[in-house]
This record gives sequence, C-alpha cells and structure tokens, in this order.
Amino acid sequence: MKYNYYIADVFTDQIFNGAQVAVFPNADGLNILQMTKVASELNLTETVFVFHQDQDS
Repeated sequence: MKYNYYIADVFTDQIFNGAQVAVFPNADGLNILQMTKVASELNLTETVFVFHQDQDS
C-alpha cells in the first residue's frame, strides 16, 4: 500500500521550529491498527488521518 503524507511545523512562524505533525490527506482504507503502526513508525504521536465521505451517502 502507498500513501502520501506531509510533515508540518505548527505553532511557529519559523522553519524547523514548533511542533511537528504528520498529515495523511487521503487515509481512506486504513484501519485503526494500521494508523497506530504508521504513527509509531514516524515517531509522531501527532499524526492526522483525513478520510473522505462517499459521495453516494
């Protein structure tokens, strides 16, 4: 499986300062165990997973 993600510095206006957060803008298909493992692998407990509601719902 392949997912794109971004690492952002938050709570700062300077590069490489503040707190780091990982953002997965399209996490559809991941379950809780997989998300936990991804956050652990990245060593970032502040990891955001964005899911998209089906258009048919």
